[in-house]
Amino acid sequence: EVIDTMMKYCDAALEKIQPLKESDPSRFTTLNNRIRRERLMPIFLMFKHYINEVPLDKREEYYNDMVTYTRMFNITETYERGMDMENNLDLWKIQLFG
Repeated sequence: EVIDTMMKYCDAALEKIQPLKESDPSRFTTLNNRIRRERLMPIFLMFKHYINEVPLDKREEYYNDMVTYTRMFNITETYERGMDMENNLDLWKIQLFG
């Protein structure tokens, strides 16, 4: 439930910045990237603990965000036990898409 709440806040923030896409594209890009970076944590927790419960219609979006934004922000490992993010992404890809 906490993860869902975190995702709802992030999704609401992404929705609120949509008007900037036309009026201020540079600001939109900056805010979009920051919000999506913040959204990595709940996605990471979903994938790590509840991967089978990730909605089918969101799997590709969440996975692509993990790939794009972990690379963009150079997030290469997790704090706990130094787990390599590339290995996590490879494992999650198999679990999510076969």
